[in-house]
Amino acid sequence: MFSEQVLSKSLTWCNTVQHRFNQQLLFDALTISCYFVVLLISSKTSGVDGRPLDGVPSVRMQQDAEFESDSLSIRCTEVFYQLKSPDCSLASVLSSCSMFQKEIAFATCSTLAPHLSVLTSAGINSLWLRISTQADMVEYQAGSGGRLLPQRYMNEMDGALIPVIHGGSASVPQAAMDMELVFYITHAFQ
Repeated sequence: MFSEQVLSKSLTWCNTVQHRFNQQLLFDALTISCYFVVLLISSKTSGVDGRPLDGVPSVRMQQDAEFESDSLSIRCTEVFYQLKSPDCSLASVLSSCSMFQKEIAFATCSTLAPHLSVLTSAGINSLWLRISTQADMVEYQAGSGGRLLPQRYMNEMDGALIPVIHGGSASVPQAAMDMELVFYITHAFQ
């Protein structure tokens, strides 16, 4: 619940903006309405299993390619890095795995693009892919809303992700960590 003080400051700001704008106009025929949106930010949780991600560093991701199907598109927007070793720094991880995460995002988007209308009709508008790395092991899980994706999608993702993990042009990060890629399905712009 927001305090009256926060609400009062917001309204004061809106009135100040309106007053300054009206001063710049030679006529007062234009009435300005000031709208503001207060976003309630809840704690961030993984779409794979609902694990809390509060305090876990993340980086926004920009994809080079568009993946569209049936007027819908899928895009990876953010990557969370949960490091499992205190000896490893986020800066070194970011420099060593940027190509790997781009290849994983590309493979995931291209695999799921033909299924976007089915996924959205099932209420899946965001997907999370967690890739866990250890010195001698790499595994992944995908989910939405705290539940794993149905097996039929995982089987197709196996065909796309396993070649990237075991033979892509970028090497798998050697640091022990969980990397969570966040994908959103939206309406494509025409």
